[in-house]
Amino acid sequence: MGIISKIEYINSSWNPWQGCHKVSDGCRNCYMYRERKRYGQDPDVVVRSSDKTFYAPLTWDEPKRIMVCSWSDFFIKEADPWREDVIQIMHNCPLHTFIIPTKRPEQIFNSLIRNSSPSEKWGNVWFLASIENQEAADKRIPELLKLREHGDWPVLGISAEPLLGAIDITPYIQKLDWVITGGESGTNAWPCHPDWIRGLRDQCLDAGVPFFFKQWGEWAPKRTTGIKSIKSKRWGVITEKGEYLSETTPWNGHDDDGSGEAVVVKVGKKAAGRLIDGREWNQFPEKRDDKKHLICV
Repeated sequence: MGIISKIEYINSSWNPWQGCHKVSDGCRNCYMYRERKRYGQDPDVVVRSSDKTFYAPLTWDEPKRIMVCSWSDFFIKEADPWREDVIQIMHNCPLHTFIIPTKRPEQIFNSLIRNSSPSEKWGNVWFLASIENQEAADKRIPELLKLREHGDWPVLGISAEPLLGAIDITPYIQKLDWVITGGESGTNAWPCHPDWIRGLRDQCLDAGVPFFFKQWGEWAPKRTTGIKSIKSKRWGVITEKGEYLSETTPWNGHDDDGSGEAVVVKVGKKAAGRLIDGREWNQFPEKRDDKKHLICV
């Protein structure tokens, strides 16, 4: 896979293997499934990439933030025979930061911890639990945070994307180093209510945890993004509970009215942008010597 990435919080992506299996609602419209089918490949079949791709980070001379397994999951079972080699590659590339989102954090202990010393080996590897709603948060975040019992891991966070509902992370947030979130893009994308994003942002602000808002996705909240006209664009209303109320009459100027409903317009990811209440949120985690958060904007 290509090393250049359009994902906002990384420089490159690295896919030592490809293919995955859907495990929850966040997988419903997975772009990897769409793209592999487009190339006549079976997205449910996990395959090792070519040696050129597999060993690519060893040839990159400039420091990069690299997403690992954007076309799979680092902890998928079929990758067991290849994972140790990839771990060694990451250890041999200390100039890079490797970011690993996973929907299988319960596999981390058996895959990494049992024979490892985190303080010595994992300084350049960040782990994110990938979640999309409260059910996924309550299942996956505690599994990720078990790592706190096995050493001082540099960054543990969550990737709440695609965000499909409001999420309360206050029971976990003091142990998290980073929160990324964003709406869904691509075919059949579901709208994102702006209060879901605001909720995560405000929880992070209260706890002093870096917050990164990646995108609105396919649908833009009209008021938040400042869209002046809907005209022939598809539009509708999303409720705080995640119900989409499709348009029934031409738009006549109705906007957010304080009822918990938000007008959303299907304009595409690029036009939707990344502004929430008039600004971007691009915070990254760092670590001070006292282990407290340093928020980088």
